[in-house]
Formats: sequence, structure tokens, C-alpha cells
Amino acid sequence: MAFNGWPRDRKLHAHLSMCYQQWTNKVLYRGGDDDDMSSPKEFFTLEAATWLNDVKEKSENGEACSEYYPLEAHRRVWMTVKPPLLKHFELIDAETYHTGIYPMDITSVPSDYEVLWN
Repeated sequence: MAFNGWPRDRKLHAHLSMCYQQWTNKVLYRGGDDDDMSSPKEFFTLEAATWLNDVKEKSENGEACSEYYPLEAHRRVWMTVKPPLLKHFELIDAETYHTGIYPMDITSVPSDYEVLWN
């Protein structure tokens, strides 16, 4: 989901948090009507029940369970590869990034870099 996006408001945005971070209080647009919203917990409960116990356990004990932002390594990777992934998946980028959290000194790969999947 991270690089594939998550519907938040009728457009796909990059979803950078771990699936278990703030999973009970985030609100996600689910498509359809404007009020068709749910939390990630509701999503896992109703549509991905086989993952529910794993996500619940990680929300209590996972490496970033008490963090708001993704792990530092994930933030660094995102800042490196975001231009071609935003383009490839037609995602909407964040308008701004917290400069104290996301590294701004990273040289990103160009947006015309060809994304190949095995």
C-alpha cells in the first residue's frame, strides 16, 4: 500500500505510515459517497481478516508502534524513490514534508526513471 497509494479523498496519495501505526484512529476514504470512510482497523476487520491479528500485535509491539511517522529508513527510501513512483502509480505527493522528520538532502532518482517489477 505504501507505494501503491491509499484513497484518502477521491485521489490516491502515497501512504507512508506502517499499516499498524495509528490504525484505530486514522480515517480513510473508501470510495463511493463522500461519507464512505473507515479506519484501517475497520478495513482489516472487514476486508482483510487474515491480517487482523498480525496488525493488532504489531500495533502493540511493532518497531514503530508508538511513532507517528514511518521508520527513518523508510522515510529516506521514500525521499529517494518518490518521483518515479508518484508518476508510475499516478499518486498525489504531499504538499510539504516536515523538514525535521523527512531528509531534504537526499538526491532523488529522476521522475523519468523506469520502474521495473519482477
